[in-house]
Amino acid sequence: YNEEEGSSSSDDCQSCPRGTFSPTTGANSSHTCRSCRAGTFGASPGQSECKDCPAGRYQNDTGATACRDCEAGSYCPVGASAPLPCPAGTHINPSLLVMTSKDDCITCPAGTFCPTGSEDAIDCAPGTFTAIAGRSICEKCPAGEYQDEAGMMACKACEQ
Repeated sequence: YNEEEGSSSSDDCQSCPRGTFSPTTGANSSHTCRSCRAGTFGASPGQSECKDCPAGRYQNDTGATACRDCEAGSYCPVGASAPLPCPAGTHINPSLLVMTSKDDCITCPAGTFCPTGSEDAIDCAPGTFTAIAGRSICEKCPAGEYQDEAGMMACKACEQ
């Protein structure tokens, strides 16, 4: 942008600062500089658009000049404005340094449950079970059945 009338050199042109962008060529005011939105960043001055944060990183602030590393226990897709927790029924993948998609989360096995944002599968308590994988809660044993062990996929019938 250039706010001076009668300029005779391109040296009089100013760049929008880092963390901002201007989609307008030939602007005559710094008011055309806009802050980068959350999930994006502007590392250099004079950008015509901000760049999306890459997968594995996020940015929750506007006007940022860089993205933040994704937090442990979460995943960050391209353009993330916040770290996202693994969905219910899944847990983080400890073998990955950076998780970039919910597909990186691991399905909890039968006999366990995983609330949203779980770091690991949790065994169902005695008196409860899950018969299938990917559950967010355990089911109570029905009347006439019991389970005296943790992490089970079924309940036992009461003896007559």
